[in-house]
Amino acid sequence: MNTLINEIIDKCKKKYNENPLYHDIGDIIPFINFYEAGKDFSRKQIEQTVDKINDIWLYKRNENFIFLSDQIDLILGFIEYYRQTKESRILRYFEKIMKSISTYFIINNKIYGVYDLRKKSVNKNVSYYGAVIIEYFVDLYEFTLDEKALAIATKLSLQIVSNKYFKKYGLLGDYNNFKYLIRNFRTNIWNKQVSKSTNFIIGIIAVYEKYNNEILYESLDNYFNLLNKDLMKDGLFLSGNNLKNGKIVKTNLFTSFEAIDMLCYMFFVTKNIKFLEYAKNIANPWIENQPDSGVFPYYFDENISWLDADVDFSISLLRIYELSGDNKYKIAADKCYSGLVKHNLPYSSINVKTKERVKNLNYGSIHDPDMYLADEKYLALFLKLPIYFSSDKRIYEVDGLFKLLRDR
Repeated sequence: MNTLINEIIDKCKKKYNENPLYHDIGDIIPFINFYEAGKDFSRKQIEQTVDKINDIWLYKRNENFIFLSDQIDLILGFIEYYRQTKESRILRYFEKIMKSISTYFIINNKIYGVYDLRKKSVNKNVSYYGAVIIEYFVDLYEFTLDEKALAIATKLSLQIVSNKYFKKYGLLGDYNNFKYLIRNFRTNIWNKQVSKSTNFIIGIIAVYEKYNNEILYESLDNYFNLLNKDLMKDGLFLSGNNLKNGKIVKTNLFTSFEAIDMLCYMFFVTKNIKFLEYAKNIANPWIENQPDSGVFPYYFDENISWLDADVDFSISLLRIYELSGDNKYKIAADKCYSGLVKHNLPYSSINVKTKERVKNLNYGSIHDPDMYLADEKYLALFLKLPIYFSSDKRIYEVDGLFKLLRDR
């Protein structure tokens, strides 16, 4: 296994030494830096990123706009690098970045996705993907005990759960521009998809863990009850369901692990067994149909895998194992891990039945389509599994692996 880990680290070095990661450091640095062989590379990437952003402490892909989405993995990289190194300067950088986030993207307790540097204003639509920053403000509070950071996270959370569509449907449709709201309502508001809410739900749970607010609990409880009602159909957890016309998006691994992660965190914080049972119900059909190869297909009723989804789904199974004590979830995760090493790596996708590599351009970027090799980014993310299985730490313990292994 050490040989495989070193090969992955070497591939990342080769690709990114001359092409700094910048806004993608959160996908690679936390896992590369976990190993001694990756520490110098990680330090260099952090320094290059600081040099790139230190004018306004945000990443700019051009001179006209700043995108909140470009900051998400960048911030996560600084958070986890600080958690591992405890370097005070990294914490200062993190504080400066979050101050800029507040300045450029938060207005009246709403989070906006794009800042126009020419007009010196945000664009019209609220960013719920960007609401992952709620969790990052909680991280900042944990590091500094700065009550202002927790207050920002709390206000942002309360603003989201006050949304009338969220209260009724577990959906969001509140936009700053009324015409945009109406158009969005007619087309997209009825589409219930977990991937549209993971980031802000995890953040709200993080706030509730620190600040035991009854409004937040009731909102989260309602959200998960609606999620179970609207997306759990015939024993399978759907990836999407249009509540207006009944059109569904079939079960896939990505949505399943996202939902399990949220539910496990909710159970860990509240100790309400209902949430853990919801998580088990999502995982069980996958385990019961796990192929002999150990590798799960991306779609429940198909045979093609995607490396990145298999890694995070395995982590979600380990979450259930730790919280429930049921060994079948660990066995399934271990079987998938072994299958990925034996059959899937270094490829992006395989046929989970025949174990043959396949070209699959639909699931993430591929380094070389002709060779079907997974992008180095996904190889680095694969390191979550050897980190877990080689570590004495568990996910749900003080200073455990919960933060490091999260997918955002």
